[in-house]
Amino acid sequence: MSWKFWKRKGEDPKDDVTVSKVAFSIPSMMRNAIYDSMYKDPETLASLVGLSPMSAEVSEMEYEASKVRVNKIMPVMPVIELCSQISAQVAEAGISEAFKDSRSQEVSDTVKGTLQELLETVCFAAAVSCVSTLVDFGMVEVPVLEMDIYAE
Repeated sequence: MSWKFWKRKGEDPKDDVTVSKVAFSIPSMMRNAIYDSMYKDPETLASLVGLSPMSAEVSEMEYEASKVRVNKIMPVMPVIELCSQISAQVAEAGISEAFKDSRSQEVSDTVKGTLQELLETVCFAAAVSCVSTLVDFGMVEVPVLEMDIYAE
């Protein structure tokens, strides 16, 4: 965009605004999120959330595509893990307090621990899928490091 009244003497303003569109489908994003979150059995989880089953060949292709996406975000994985742990602690404390208020009793340490593990898994999955999607769409760049978490 160029407005002549903004032009200073000796400057040549250039159009530096870029608009791009990204097309995606919600089921594809859901499946990517499941695979990128590194669940042990992604297709079972996919069917539990209502996604249609895939052949073994397509499942292997999804797994390989996920490896590429996750490897791109490996440099920021420690931050994702830390934020997931913090979010889980905050959520667990809030849920435990609400449970205590509604039932007038303390939540056991075992229940708190189980709840924290579940919340941490959910928070981690949400953060990984969010960051990998943003990187995949080209909306965020992560410094490139040679890493492969799937190396054998």
